[in-house]
Amino acid sequence: MESHSRAEPLFLSCCQVVASALGDSSRAHSALRALWALHRTIHPAVGEQWRVQIPILLSTIEGNPETSQDNVWWEHLLLKFLNVTLKSIDDDAWSSRLSLELQHQTASYACSSPEKSFLYKALGTTLASCQDVAHVKSQLQKSLKGTDYMNAAEREHVVTILAFSAEGHLDLALGTLEDFGAALSKVQVSGIVGRLQDYHQGKRARTHRALILAYSRIAVHAPRTQLLPRVEHDITRKVLQYYMTSCQVLGINFVNKDPDLKLTLIRSVTEISRAIQDADDSQSFQFAYKEELLGYLLDFMKEEPMDSLASPVRLRAMLAIKHLSKVKPSLNRDENRNILDDCLKCLLPLPAVQQLREEGETSQDSVQVQALHELSMQALGELMRGLLEEDPTENWFMEMFHLLEPWIFSDKEWERERALQASSQLLVAYQETVYCRLQEPLEQFGSLLGLLAPYTCTSLAASRLWAADCIFCLLQLQGQARTMDAA
Repeated sequence: MESHSRAEPLFLSCCQVVASALGDSSRAHSALRALWALHRTIHPAVGEQWRVQIPILLSTIEGNPETSQDNVWWEHLLLKFLNVTLKSIDDDAWSSRLSLELQHQTASYACSSPEKSFLYKALGTTLASCQDVAHVKSQLQKSLKGTDYMNAAEREHVVTILAFSAEGHLDLALGTLEDFGAALSKVQVSGIVGRLQDYHQGKRARTHRALILAYSRIAVHAPRTQLLPRVEHDITRKVLQYYMTSCQVLGINFVNKDPDLKLTLIRSVTEISRAIQDADDSQSFQFAYKEELLGYLLDFMKEEPMDSLASPVRLRAMLAIKHLSKVKPSLNRDENRNILDDCLKCLLPLPAVQQLREEGETSQDSVQVQALHELSMQALGELMRGLLEEDPTENWFMEMFHLLEPWIFSDKEWERERALQASSQLLVAYQETVYCRLQEPLEQFGSLLGLLAPYTCTSLAASRLWAADCIFCLLQLQGQARTMDAA
């Protein structure tokens, strides 16, 4: 028993060295060899699996040294190794001791450090493998109650623990989260002044944002066979409940002007949508909250000021719509047309980028505006591609293109530039989706060429380049079609 009590810290120390050896393949190599040398000390049951797993990790480092410089991928490999190890040991008492040691070790690192982040992922993975339900529940409750929700890093850590633990305990994670939320709502802050103080200090809003993300992250990590029966009532309903509660003061509703709360809901919708797509039987699942969530996303975009570009709400909302649009029930063409039209009206009429940059108070603001503009246009391109993938026909492509035409004809050169960039993105999406699928010539080749060609001679260099890209894509399509006919 005494050797086992030393085994968990020893195992954890080696894993920490491997995890922290980011960009230092020789250090990771040495730590893995030390781990193998100590395998009998750590636990007799790990030898067979480690004989396979450790050489795989070593060969990954030796054959692909850049892999150990990719933090996300390297952590994924190590957490997978941890999971295999825990399954080999198959000892709840050992897993429980390891989880306690992990919890203890987190105090040794700065809150926002990558080492601490990895430890919380390892803790969630360990709890997922542990079948001592009482211990797992106790650890989850302790994490929820002990978190400082005013601290962004701590909020992320508690979300991580809940999400990773849900891989093995979906019902328990959801139940513990619901119990915590119910207890939270019963806490009575003394007097109206106290309640208002709590609201203005932002503690309630930050706690609710953490809970919203916890639910959607649980959806991402939930076993694919278990998600769909729970995603509506146990996950999405709770997300919307906490969002709407965050839009109240003393029970009175108010318009949400908090960009952080909007971004939290957008991120949550994105995660839930992607989780549904990855779940088993997703093609037969009809998501009852789709229309309501789409309404929130479109409203957020419309509420953004049309004379500035200071937040990523527009671009994140467009990306969320792209993912949500792929979830059943499918929208009809009119609905998709209205969505795209709304997105165009929220982005293309913005002032010229130079004007937006000049309104920034610092050079950093100017750089941020430039980046937000570029990312927003990329998001529009991804949204158009997603909508085209849902209805891969030339007719739908032309309807989408017709929505761009008023902006192409705009008397404002910056609006024309954006419209021509969007036209190029749409043509590339058509080439890579519709044309690759149908292998049929574009019937509207002549009309599109006639519409776009004059803009290769416009005064604005950027517009000329985008127009040239459009012409190049059209000629490629025509050339490919002729090659097919000749064959």
